[in-house]
Amino acid sequence: MHCTLMKKCQKYDVITFDVFDTLLKRDVMSPTDVFCLIEQEFDQKHGIKSGFAEKRIYTEYTLRKANSLREVTLDEIYEAIDYSKAQRQELKTLELATEKGLLHANYPLKYVFDYCIAQKKKVFLISDMYLPVSFLKEILKDAGFAGYQKFYLSCEYRKTKLTGELFRVFLQEERIKRDNVLHIGDSICADVLGSFRAGIKCFHIPKNPHNTLYMPLPEDSSALSKRCLYAFINSRECRCTIRSEQLGYELLGPLIYGYCVQLHNHPKRKGRKVWLSARDMYLFEKAYKLLYPEDDFEYIYLSRKSLRPIYADAVGNLAKSGEAFPDKEYTLSQVIGYMGYELEDANISELCNLEGKKYQGRSLGDYPEVRKALDSPIIVKKEAELAAVGKQYLDKHGLFSEPLLLADIGWHGTTQLLLEKIREKSSQMPPIIGYYLGCCQGTSKRIGKDTYGTWLFDEEDNRPFMRGIVLLESMILAPHGSTVRFEKEGSSVVPIFAEAENVPNTILEMQQGAMSFITDFKKSLLSNAITVHAETVCAGFEKLEMTPKNEELEYIGELDYENFYQTKIASPKKFRYYLIHWKALKDDFMYAGWRTGFMYRLFKFRLPYGKIYDLGRWGWKKIKKKDIKKYDSEKLEV
Repeated sequence: MHCTLMKKCQKYDVITFDVFDTLLKRDVMSPTDVFCLIEQEFDQKHGIKSGFAEKRIYTEYTLRKANSLREVTLDEIYEAIDYSKAQRQELKTLELATEKGLLHANYPLKYVFDYCIAQKKKVFLISDMYLPVSFLKEILKDAGFAGYQKFYLSCEYRKTKLTGELFRVFLQEERIKRDNVLHIGDSICADVLGSFRAGIKCFHIPKNPHNTLYMPLPEDSSALSKRCLYAFINSRECRCTIRSEQLGYELLGPLIYGYCVQLHNHPKRKGRKVWLSARDMYLFEKAYKLLYPEDDFEYIYLSRKSLRPIYADAVGNLAKSGEAFPDKEYTLSQVIGYMGYELEDANISELCNLEGKKYQGRSLGDYPEVRKALDSPIIVKKEAELAAVGKQYLDKHGLFSEPLLLADIGWHGTTQLLLEKIREKSSQMPPIIGYYLGCCQGTSKRIGKDTYGTWLFDEEDNRPFMRGIVLLESMILAPHGSTVRFEKEGSSVVPIFAEAENVPNTILEMQQGAMSFITDFKKSLLSNAITVHAETVCAGFEKLEMTPKNEELEYIGELDYENFYQTKIASPKKFRYYLIHWKALKDDFMYAGWRTGFMYRLFKFRLPYGKIYDLGRWGWKKIKKKDIKKYDSEKLEV
């Protein structure tokens, strides 16, 4: 739009701009939301219900009705509003401060403004507004608007754009021919009709364009927090020049920010050290450090794999280390391989069927042949060494000496379970408290209902977000590999990592967008005025999961995804291939990280595949009597 407008401006020597919703934007969906924010702050401070927003709106309305031919001023509004003198002064000061905190440059129009200045056009500002001109000039200066000739403000001249009179005053004072002027504004009445009455051409810009990719447009009746968060994102993410960066700004950024705020405000955080668990918490730790640098927290290098030998040593049974395995079935050779050993390291008898029989990972201790295979001097010795070094690492970072709050992505609470068992006999510390993005069914039975909390969803909440968590896991991929064990390095114990994946540029761009949102929102007045709610965050992710656009299908669908073998998140083969390879279709679909995306990419034409998948999933359980929960579990655990 701004490119078209800049071409239009080339034909005129004089360009006039409206200010509100043209050069400047507020971080609210409606101007009256400003008064709601003021009322909220005023009432919280004084412990009252002032009804300010309604009174403020009504007072301005009655004054305008009584003075229909001229603009009112802020002083006139506050002289007429029904409060004490001290309250009026406080509210007026608060309104100016709130406006200053919410106003910022409308970035597409800032480009147009700067272009006009660079092209030596004569630029004027013409606006209907009750706020003082000195106040608005300061806001404009802070937003980077400089070089304009003069500011024609309705409350200064007591004339409005709507009647055309303010435009006529401008023409008379500047002695400019109307045919040489182009006005730019968002209001049909004040800008388009008002300039028409004065004989000036007008370029109309949309008042509130919907810029977001997936964050839904809130209804007018929505909560104030939801409306303000949407307005903040909608007016600012246009600075993101790359689509994946924009996706990170509007979806990933609010999710990370909201979680970090909830973690900081956790009722059991005080008196506890916060462990942000690698590697899923990599980006969260960066955000937490930005938001709350004074808190007692640490990015701790942990994984189920690195904790497994320490846990087995703590419970005194090597076969019990299956608790750290992903919840699936394994052959004996897979068990040994997952633990990091070769077949020749184990006690393998001729009776052991290495590839046929399968064992439930979290119940390995129930199988005699597994216990015998692991009862090998080589494995026992190595496991003891790994456990001893790993325990030193955990001790150094406070596992046995400090109360802990474990922050992690969640799903099944396995890390918390292992840590609690490891320190159970070695420490008198209170139980570890976990705080997660979400947890799946069965978590409370594993770690205890009162020992953890979640933000986005819990085991009783079957929302669509749960089926798109691979999308989230891909977005927050850390640049370092998973922790596989701990080793001595001189007098220190350090984590040893698996080979790191090559983080694609699209993921880095998403993460950059997320951190840009967090940085912007931290500076905003809204950070102390509204709450980022879980349902608001989930709504955008669920829309991405259920009804993705073609662009996201292409660049997200081709991201690498490891689910027992290297694959892509949603990358089907050609449809004609599956016509003769039905088993391949089943396998590719069931092991796809993003099944809805898989269907969209396979069938090309647009249908509600999210709902179709839900229906098919329900039918699969009912008709075939086969639960595909194990596939979901594999996807979450690996």
